[in-house]
Amino acid sequence: MRIEPVPKVWGSLLGSSRVHCNVELAERARTTLFQLEPANAGTYVLLADTYAEAEDEKQRIVLGHSEKLALAFGLINTSNAEPIRITKHLWLCERLSLFTNFI
Repeated sequence: MRIEPVPKVWGSLLGSSRVHCNVELAERARTTLFQLEPANAGTYVLLADTYAEAEDEKQRIVLGHSEKLALAFGLINTSNAEPIRITKHLWLCERLSLFTNFI
Protein backbone atom coordinates (compact mmCIF):
# COMPACT_ATOMS: atom_id res chain seq x y z
CA MET A 1 0.00 0.00 0.00
CA ARG A 2 1.11 3.54 -0.65
CA ILE A 3 -0.04 4.66 2.77
CA GLU A 4 0.45 3.14 6.19
CA PRO A 5 -2.54 0.84 6.88
CA VAL A 6 -4.77 1.82 9.78
CA PRO A 7 -6.00 -0.69 12.40
CA LYS A 8 -9.25 -1.28 10.49
CA VAL A 9 -7.26 -2.53 7.49
CA TRP A 10 -5.26 -4.91 9.69
CA GLY A 11 -8.51 -6.04 11.34
CA SER A 12 -10.01 -6.76 7.95
CA LEU A 13 -6.94 -8.79 7.03
CA LEU A 14 -7.26 -10.74 10.28
CA GLY A 15 -10.93 -11.42 9.57
CA SER A 16 -10.25 -12.67 6.05
CA SER A 17 -7.44 -14.85 7.42
CA ARG A 18 -10.05 -16.59 9.56
CA VAL A 19 -12.30 -17.19 6.57
CA HIS A 20 -9.44 -18.73 4.59
CA CYS A 21 -7.90 -20.61 7.57
CA ASN A 22 -4.57 -18.84 7.05
CA VAL A 23 -3.02 -18.93 10.52
CA GLU A 24 0.34 -17.52 9.38
CA LEU A 25 -1.25 -14.40 7.92
CA ALA A 26 -3.53 -14.05 10.97
CA GLU A 27 -0.53 -14.07 13.29
CA ARG A 28 1.17 -11.41 11.19
CA ALA A 29 -1.90 -9.18 11.39
CA ARG A 30 -2.24 -9.94 15.09
CA THR A 31 1.30 -8.75 15.84
CA THR A 32 0.63 -5.38 14.25
CA LEU A 33 -2.84 -5.05 15.79
CA PHE A 34 -1.49 -5.81 19.28
CA GLN A 35 0.96 -2.92 18.82
CA LEU A 36 -1.62 -0.50 17.42
CA GLU A 37 -4.64 -1.40 19.58
CA PRO A 38 -3.63 -3.68 22.46
CA ALA A 39 -6.95 -3.22 24.29
CA ASN A 40 -9.18 -4.14 21.32
CA ALA A 41 -10.96 -7.35 22.33
CA GLY A 42 -12.07 -7.99 18.75
CA THR A 43 -8.51 -8.87 17.79
CA TYR A 44 -8.39 -11.60 20.41
CA VAL A 45 -11.76 -12.99 19.36
CA LEU A 46 -10.87 -13.10 15.66
CA LEU A 47 -7.53 -14.74 16.42
CA ALA A 48 -9.17 -17.38 18.61
CA ASP A 49 -11.73 -18.06 15.87
CA THR A 50 -8.94 -18.40 13.31
CA TYR A 51 -7.17 -21.00 15.43
CA ALA A 52 -10.43 -22.89 15.99
CA GLU A 53 -11.33 -22.92 12.29
CA ALA A 54 -7.79 -24.14 11.37
CA GLU A 55 -8.01 -27.08 14.02
CA ASP A 56 -11.51 -28.01 12.56
CA GLU A 57 -10.21 -27.87 8.99
CA LYS A 58 -7.20 -30.04 9.82
CA GLN A 59 -9.45 -32.57 11.54
CA ARG A 60 -11.74 -32.75 8.48
CA ILE A 61 -8.72 -33.34 6.24
CA VAL A 62 -7.30 -36.04 8.50
CA LEU A 63 -10.64 -37.81 8.84
CA GLY A 64 -11.16 -37.98 5.11
CA HIS A 65 -7.89 -38.87 3.48
CA SER A 66 -5.07 -40.09 5.68
CA GLU A 67 -6.07 -43.77 5.62
CA LYS A 68 -6.30 -43.74 1.84
CA LEU A 69 -2.89 -42.11 1.56
CA ALA A 70 -1.35 -44.53 4.06
CA LEU A 71 -2.83 -47.50 2.19
CA ALA A 72 -1.59 -46.24 -1.18
CA PHE A 73 1.88 -45.65 0.25
CA GLY A 74 1.90 -49.14 1.76
CA LEU A 75 0.80 -50.78 -1.49
CA ILE A 76 3.50 -48.97 -3.44
CA ASN A 77 6.30 -49.76 -0.99
CA THR A 78 5.66 -53.37 0.05
CA SER A 79 5.77 -56.72 -1.64
CA ASN A 80 2.63 -58.79 -2.21
CA ALA A 81 3.18 -60.99 0.84
CA GLU A 82 3.73 -58.26 3.43
CA PRO A 83 0.83 -57.13 5.61
CA ILE A 84 0.04 -53.43 5.81
CA ARG A 85 -1.02 -52.13 9.21
CA ILE A 86 -2.62 -48.71 9.46
CA THR A 87 -3.26 -47.40 12.95
CA LYS A 88 -5.06 -44.21 13.80
CA HIS A 89 -6.63 -42.82 16.96
CA LEU A 90 -9.43 -40.94 15.17
CA TRP A 91 -12.80 -42.31 14.10
CA LEU A 92 -13.15 -43.92 10.65
CA CYS A 93 -16.33 -43.97 8.61
CA GLU A 94 -17.73 -47.50 8.28
CA ARG A 95 -17.31 -47.72 4.49
CA LEU A 96 -13.66 -46.72 4.61
CA SER A 97 -13.01 -49.14 7.44
CA LEU A 98 -14.58 -52.04 5.50
CA PHE A 99 -12.74 -51.08 2.34
CA THR A 100 -9.40 -50.85 4.15
CA ASN A 101 -9.93 -54.24 5.82
CA PHE A 102 -10.84 -55.80 2.47
CA ILE A 103 -7.65 -54.53 0.83
